[in-house]
Order: sequence, then structure tokens, then C-alpha cells
Amino acid sequence: MNIFHTSDNMHYRRWVNFIPTFLLPGSAQFLSGRKTAGIAIFLLYALFSATIVGILVHPRTGYSVNQRGLLDWVICIFGLLIAGDSLRRPIPRLGFRNWVILLAVSLAVIFLPTLAIRTFLIQPFKIPTGAMAPTIMGNRTDANGNPIIGDHIFVNKLIYRLADPRRGDVIVFRTQGLPFVNQDTFFIKRIAGLPGETIGIVPPYILVNEAKVTTPAIFSMIAEEKNGYSGFCPAMPGSPYSLSLSSPSARITLGPDEYLVLGDNTRNSLDGRYFGAINRKAIIGKAVYIYAPVDRKRIIE
Repeated sequence: MNIFHTSDNMHYRRWVNFIPTFLLPGSAQFLSGRKTAGIAIFLLYALFSATIVGILVHPRTGYSVNQRGLLDWVICIFGLLIAGDSLRRPIPRLGFRNWVILLAVSLAVIFLPTLAIRTFLIQPFKIPTGAMAPTIMGNRTDANGNPIIGDHIFVNKLIYRLADPRRGDVIVFRTQGLPFVNQDTFFIKRIAGLPGETIGIVPPYILVNEAKVTTPAIFSMIAEEKNGYSGFCPAMPGSPYSLSLSSPSARITLGPDEYLVLGDNTRNSLDGRYFGAINRKAIIGKAVYIYAPVDRKRIIE
């Protein structure tokens, strides 16, 4: 008994419909001759997927990418309904070439928009460390020693194509070329110094051209140790790294395309106090939103 083809040898057995359905929802209906239904199902699938993403990231919902709960059942049932509907008619034999075309189209439809968004608009990142705490939390444990996954954030990659980085922006940047750090990774810090400025740290304040920085408001909040912040301090003595800002008297003057970045938790942050300035071309984008876990969803300020 042929497990792939029907007795007329012109169609596939209906279980084969699951393969194109898995590759691209609606494609089995389209290939079996139900073209309108196939297009409608794909559009419904796209709308459903966008709705699920909206629910997962919206700050007022009790779901996130790592706490989906009931949404997993909704997704599963929706997928089963599409798969069940695909069994109504058998698919004609396609041949190797048409299967390759189907695979290519499926990959293009599913992955190209995602790749374009990640490359030019929004890219997600996971935060493993506490260098930006409490603004952005890294991996940690609760009072009982249970692990808590760090914040998941969205980074706006378009914004700095349209405007210059500003003081107070939380940015993600490449570490290539910076001393004392892993060269194949990304850091997240807050911009404290802008091109051409001279920066110092006299605890608990940052100085820019010898004036205390109090705006945006986050700098005052950190310096005044409000809401869990602990003030700004120079690089820790005894560090194995070369120190750019190692004492209250130390200063660093930035070049025309350079920025000084600091962690909000300066007592536990490897940042510009150690490795110096970063170049604008290293900046990936601005961190704008925490989308997981559930109790951390918020705009980053």
C-alpha cells in the first residue's frame, strides 16, 4: 500500500496535507483547489498571530512570552482547526520542484518580514545582568533561591537614523573594540556624556563640564538614591581594568562622535568608567520597552 499517493496515483493521501499546513497555514487549502479559503485562512492566521503578540507585550495583560498560560491552549486549538480543515480535499502531486518552491515561499513569507523588522525597526534582547538595576533587571533569585529570568526588552533601531542620541537614553551597543570586555556581545547602558563634553563623577552626581547633571529626572533620582537607586560613584579601586574615571578628580573629554555610558547600578556595572567612551557607530538602538516578565512590562525611562 502506498502511504503517500492515492490509488489514482495523482493525489497525495490526506495526511500529507499536514506538511504544507505546518510550513504555511492555508497553503494546503490553496494547493487542493480551495484558493479563496487558503488565502482567507492565511490572512486569519496572520491576524491571529499579531493579536497574540499584542496580548503578550501589552502592559495590562497577565501574559508574556515566558508566561503564556491559557494562550498556549488557544494557539494549539487554532492550529488544530486549521490542520483539520486542510484535510477536506487531497493535494495533487507536486513534484520535487514545486515542493522546493513551496518551502521557499513559506520561508520568505514567515521569516523575511521578521528579519526586516529585527534589522531595521525593532530587535528584542534578554538582559542577563543587574548593571541597569532597578531600571532593567537581570537574572536573579527570589527570597527562596528560585531563579527569576531577567527582563526582555525591545530596542528601537530606527530612532537614531532620524535623530541623535540624547543624554538619558538607555542604549544597546556593540562591544567590539572596547578594552577589557567580550568582543562578541552587546551591552546596555545609559548615555551620560555627549560628544565634546568633559565628564566627571563626584559622588553621588555626574558632572558635565563641571556642572551637576540633574536632567533628565532619572539622573536626580539616581543621585538622590530614590526608588532603589544608589547614586553615581567612580570606578571601584583595585579593579583589574584600566580606569577612565577612577576618582572624583578624574575627567574624560569626549570626541566628536563619542558618548560616555554608565549603568544605573554603578556599584555593579562594567561601563564607561572603565573602558572609556564608545563611538556612535557602535550603537544598535534605544531600549524602549520591557515586554517580559509579566510584572515588569513597562516603558523604559
